[in-house]
Amino acid sequence: MTGHFALYPRQPVPGTRSLLLATLTALVLSQGCSNSGNDNAPPFFVKQEPFEGQSINAGAVSLTYRATDPEGAEVRYDVRLGTSASALRPLASLTVEEHVASGPLAPNTRYYWQVVATDPLGARRQSPVQSFTTGSRVSVTDLDGNEYATVQIGTQVWMAENLKTRTYRNGEPIPNLPDNQAWVDDQDGAWCEHPDPGFDASAYGLLYNWYAVANPNGLAPEGWHVPTDDEWATLMGYLGGDPVAGGLLKETGFDHWFAPNTGASNGSGFTARGGGHRETWDGDFDLAGYNGFFWSASDLSSHSTNYRGLGNRKINAGRYTALKNAGFSVRCLADAD
Repeated sequence: MTGHFALYPRQPVPGTRSLLLATLTALVLSQGCSNSGNDNAPPFFVKQEPFEGQSINAGAVSLTYRATDPEGAEVRYDVRLGTSASALRPLASLTVEEHVASGPLAPNTRYYWQVVATDPLGARRQSPVQSFTTGSRVSVTDLDGNEYATVQIGTQVWMAENLKTRTYRNGEPIPNLPDNQAWVDDQDGAWCEHPDPGFDASAYGLLYNWYAVANPNGLAPEGWHVPTDDEWATLMGYLGGDPVAGGLLKETGFDHWFAPNTGASNGSGFTARGGGHRETWDGDFDLAGYNGFFWSASDLSSHSTNYRGLGNRKINAGRYTALKNAGFSVRCLADAD
């Protein structure tokens, strides 16, 4: 007897189609979630100053900005500036959150600026285009006829050069004490110039003891003063704190610092130079090109007070204590309005 096989369409196992659809759906969803989790969101801006329409002096204008990357990565900033909102030109590409736009700025001019923030994977976001207007260029002249450039850093306006006056504000001459022992013994106020070739006052300013800073005749020009310890702290805080502020304060290159001039960007426009100092115990000069020391006007004790120190091998801006007969540089701060 010959057997016959009937052919019938294969029937799916009950529930297989539903199971297959559920599996495919779950796979698609899981891939979608995975892709979403790998999305690289661009940085978003949380700060951009000067504010829209702000009027500021025409010295070195500090452009400050900050963008936060959702993944916590370092952000690179491309700063653009121009006199037309439609014609912004590249100004700087850097990772610090401030740039001093000193070179191209003219007085009494409206400027437009924008920042593009980019993370390491290439995600980027543009800030709004904002404008500010420069006023008259600000400079200050002492009684000896020395003219000093200035720079606005945050809410403060600083001299962008070390003081080099030989005359108190009231017209009285400040004694020059080149003799070492006379320097060590003085408690009335004195200045000196570093004797090493290449460290002249025109480039580095003069060195003063603290008694000149505190002299009631006034060391700073009219409308200016030697900053207090708290005012120095305000500057450092604006620049991100003592551990990093030194790099933003120091002039770049090796014209006025010895190598390696670690971390120097002059991102603040302060243009600090390595003027060295004069010793308290023997009156000798030391460390020109290696260090820049700046007096505070605050009176710590009968024989000592604070100062700020920068070095060619460090990025921080240290706060230290010295005897008042040391010889340090002086930077002046504009009086508050």
